[in-house]
Amino acid sequence: MNQIKKWMFAAGVVVPAIACYAFRPHKAQLTNDAHGFALVELFTSEGCSSCPPAEELAAEIQKESADRPVYVLAYHVDYWDHQGWKDRYSDPAYSQRQKDYSSWLGTSDIYTPQVVVNGRKQLVGSD
Repeated sequence: MNQIKKWMFAAGVVVPAIACYAFRPHKAQLTNDAHGFALVELFTSEGCSSCPPAEELAAEIQKESADRPVYVLAYHVDYWDHQGWKDRYSDPAYSQRQKDYSSWLGTSDIYTPQVVVNGRKQLVGSD
């Protein structure tokens, strides 16, 4: 299991429904009345050669979590647009969101692909 999935299902910052599910032996034990959710935010760009594996991983997480409250959002940042072409999905607001997370998480690092889980933990998006 990759680092993001391990962190999502084992870390204390993941909401109780997901954390409880991870430590139970049977899927059937997760009931419909479980509360909480996990939010996985991927910062990516069409100009980033490392981003396609991260986008594939995000799609895999979304697919595997179809029956649980796990939400995957992908944001195309605009700071790659300076190379003479424009990422058609990029938006300066997405770059600002990533910068805000960097500030909130106490790190100076912003990069692609980058994942933020539940607004509390940042990871390399393709790992």
